[in-house]
Amino acid sequence: MVRKRRKKPRAIIAIASQKGGVGKTTTAVNLGSCLALARIPCLLIDLDPQGNATSGVGVERSPEPLLFSCLLRNVPAWKILRESCFPDLSLIPSSPKLADLSLLSQVVQGKRRAFRRLLRRLSKDFPLILIDCPPSTGPLPELALSGADAVLVPVQCEYYAMEGLSQILPQVEKTREEINPDLALFGLLLTMFDPGVQLAKEVVAEVTNYFRDLIFRTIIPRDEALAEASSHGQPVVSYDILSRGAWAYICLAREVLDHGNS
Repeated sequence: MVRKRRKKPRAIIAIASQKGGVGKTTTAVNLGSCLALARIPCLLIDLDPQGNATSGVGVERSPEPLLFSCLLRNVPAWKILRESCFPDLSLIPSSPKLADLSLLSQVVQGKRRAFRRLLRRLSKDFPLILIDCPPSTGPLPELALSGADAVLVPVQCEYYAMEGLSQILPQVEKTREEINPDLALFGLLLTMFDPGVQLAKEVVAEVTNYFRDLIFRTIIPRDEALAEASSHGQPVVSYDILSRGAWAYICLAREVLDHGNS
């Protein structure tokens, strides 16, 4: 019997949702860390001015927006990379100045192609690039979607889950039609699931019914270890690898690595 050769994973994935508190940054940090544990060189780009993904891997925010420096002033890409708490996980850190409207206007309006070229160059060294977007449908998520191959959308298991999807999915479609025709929906990730809450089970059933082919098999549980790890500036696999949250993100990383190999 001849086995199908396993493809090497390679993708630029924006992790996006216009809603806050759905597990977007938690997913960026912990998925990236689990991929790094699997010895897959991974780059995490923190596009959220709040910088939670940056602190979540043990790095301080940068005073200057290093990504914008690269795009606007031709700073070499290797100069804006930072090491994280994992050898195979690198970072382009956040900066409060990512929210500077004048800089944003220059980048989003005039540097989309430069951003795509930068990502393609970085992908030669990092098979998987994760972009953590701020919780909005504004210019920073727009920039991320313009350069990404695919979008991963966290969906919190709560009452307004479908309403949230009704806002982010049209933005993905609009970006595909107007800016980035190759943009794909990588998948919907159900997060903060509490099996003891009936509403959470109903949300899982409803989202699965509407988007059956797009839902990850892995469901991220509501787990105190995830919040505690974040407050300690660590991914959950280094804070408490035996926790339910750690196991869930390990399983998600396996799904991501198997994407396209089924």
